Amino acid sequence: MAGFEVTLYGRIWVTPKGSVALVVVGISGELYIDWESGDLQTQLRSANGSLVLLLEKEAGAAKDSADAAATSADRANAAAKDAQGKAESAGAKAVVASTAAGAANRHADEVAEKLTAANAEIARLQNQRVELDKSLYPRVLWVPQEQFKNLRTFAGTKVIMRYLPDAEAERAASSLIGALTQAGWEMTQAIPDPTANTPVFDGVVVYSWWFSDSDITIKSPGLERLAQIRGLMNKKVAAERPAKELVDFLEAHNWEARTMPGPPPGSEVLSPNTLEIVIGFKPNPYFDPEQIKRANTEIEQNRKRELEFERKMEQREKELTK
Repeated sequence: MAGFEVTLYGRIWVTPKGSVALVVVGISGELYIDWESGDLQTQLRSANGSLVLLLEKEAGAAKDSADAAATSADRANAAAKDAQGKAESAGAKAVVASTAAGAANRHADEVAEKLTAANAEIARLQNQRVELDKSLYPRVLWVPQEQFKNLRTFAGTKVIMRYLPDAEAERAASSLIGALTQAGWEMTQAIPDPTANTPVFDGVVVYSWWFSDSDITIKSPGLERLAQIRGLMNKKVAAERPAKELVDFLEAHNWEARTMPGPPPGSEVLSPNTLEIVIGFKPNPYFDPEQIKRANTEIEQNRKRELEFERKMEQREKELTK
């Protein structure tokens, strides 16, 4: 038998004669393989389809998630921009508030300066009012009994009084005589004196005893002389105490008064337990020139310092004698 060619699926099989059975078997095997291959391809296509569907589903879900994330991001960006806008607005408001606070502080400082100046002016006017009151207040003593307490400490002090022969000065002298009498002081003499119009100071001057060189009988330098001088100084301080108490009393009732070491010009020597009071013109401190006001202020300050020094010395002596 001559050979022949069989073509299957584009393949050429050449077989010798008498080999039909082998060809048939080969074809059947290939047909089976082709069938199995087709079923596998069908399964692969089905699996691929399922995989594609799954991938498409996953891709859709991922796209949805991405879209949602993008939306959230957009919202977050919008919220961030809104927050930034609010922050910028708050910052601008803070700057405005800070500027307003600075202006308010400056205004408060200006008000405080004006208030300080106003208070200083009020104090100045009050001082002027006090000076005016002293200038206008009559020199009379309407004093309740309890205000004589300190003066009564020096009851028995002898007083010589000289006053200017002037209606106002005479009234002042009469009022003072009445007050000292109630305090237990002893009036030894009260006479008008025309020379009282030219005193060192206007107002009331209270003179107290002051030792002189003739009182220092120990002439030789030494401890005895120093002891005598110290004794005379203590005696002088004791003689000044009622004078200073009287000046404090008069000043408390708007009288111009001061102490001076005695005796005054033209008077006899005072004894340690005697004061001489000279009543001159009523001072008008409100109308005094500025230099006179300054001088009077310095005199008053010196007097207060002297009193403070004497108090300290007395306290020191008490401590040493304990």
